Amino acid sequence: RTVAQLARGGELAVDAAGNVFVARVAGPTLTVDKYDPSFSPRCRVTQPVLAGSTIKAIAGDPSGAVMVGLAALPDGRVTVARFTAGCALASQRWVSGEAVAIDGDQPIVAWNDRGTLQITRFAATGAIVWTQAFAGSAAITAMTVDPSHQVLFGGEAVNADSARSVLAGGAPARLLHVYGPTETTTFATFHPVDEVPET
Repeated sequence: RTVAQLARGGELAVDAAGNVFVARVAGPTLTVDKYDPSFSPRCRVTQPVLAGSTIKAIAGDPSGAVMVGLAALPDGRVTVARFTAGCALASQRWVSGEAVAIDGDQPIVAWNDRGTLQITRFAATGAIVWTQAFAGSAAITAMTVDPSHQVLFGGEAVNADSARSVLAGGAPARLLHVYGPTETTTFATFHPVDEVPET
C-alpha cells in the first residue's frame, strides 16, 4: 500500500527510528529532505556537488544523521557528504573513484587505476581504514555492501596474490569467486575462497 507520495522523486533511505531521507541532484546541487516516521517534513539541506553527479548510495544512521555518496564519472571523482540529524553539513569529501557504497558510517570507494581495481574503505573522519588492489581492469558501474560481510568477485583469471592479500588483511565472513556466462546475466557458479596456497 502507498503510505506517502513525494512529488519530487529521488533516492530514498530509512533509518532505524523510521525517519525517511530523500536525496536528489539538480544541476550542481544536492538536496536532502528529512521526514519523520509520519512523513511530516523535518528539515531540508542543499549542498553544491560536482557537475554531472549522480547519487549512488544513501544511508541513515542511528543518530538520525544521513550520508550520501555521489559519483561524477566524467570527472573521475566521488563525493561523500554527511549531514547531522538537524540537516547541517557535518563533512564533505571528494576522492578519486567511480563507485561508492556506504557501510554504517563508513564510505567504500572503488575505481580502476591503470588496470588495477582499487577499493578503499574510509572512516567517518575521512581516514583510510584499508585499501585493497586487485589486478585486472574492470568497468565499475555499481557497488553495494553486504551486511553479512561477504565479498563476491569475478571476471577472467584471478591474480592469486590479490585474493591472498584480501584473506590476510582482515578476511570477510566469506570470500566467493563467482562466474557466469553472458547468457546468465549475472553469475551461475561460485567457489568459496578460504585459502590461496603459495605456488
